[in-house]
Amino acid sequence: VYKVGSDSFDTYDQHYGRGLVKDTIQEGLSKFFYNGDILRKDAITASILKVQKILQWFEGQSRFHFYASSLLFVYEGVCAPSPGSQTLRESQIAPGACEQNNNIDQSLSTMYSLHKKGCVRSHYQAKQDNGVWSSSQQPNGNRGLARLEEDREEEKSEAGQEPLSDVEVKMIDFAHVFPSDVPDQGYIYGLKNLLKVLHQILEE
Repeated sequence: VYKVGSDSFDTYDQHYGRGLVKDTIQEGLSKFFYNGDILRKDAITASILKVQKILQWFEGQSRFHFYASSLLFVYEGVCAPSPGSQTLRESQIAPGACEQNNNIDQSLSTMYSLHKKGCVRSHYQAKQDNGVWSSSQQPNGNRGLARLEEDREEEKSEAGQEPLSDVEVKMIDFAHVFPSDVPDQGYIYGLKNLLKVLHQILEE
């Protein structure tokens, strides 16, 4: 966690995270969003919007169940020029406030079909060059750095302003994804609890 006053980082290992329980999870997440000067409510708000997009996808799909998967949260440690200028309610209706999240709708379907067929093929149907994927076309459906920067510029121009905050929330660790014919209630339960805690932090 970046600390602006000392230009340094606080580090918490996996044992710290595993030690968090129902009574301490809010404090633990608050530490992640505290930069030594302020609680980064702009980053929390942007995170909530992105987690809501993931939840919407999970509530609408019944093809996969995820076990031992994770969410990766990353935000820019240096505050934007005007952080927190929008409320959560305003940002939810602002055009362009939500970035496209993880290509979830397409990449998971592709991942599953590739797994069943036992072959390797790019999400974008890219051609291989001696078995090496080009930097902008990844087999897991993620876009390369150059493409992400292009998307960010497009998003700024469409919205007519900077995004709410430089925040990424990505689903990671897909070693245990299994076919299903019912919604993944476990993942949905976890996402709803996460959103509840993030809202509690935001409201304090």
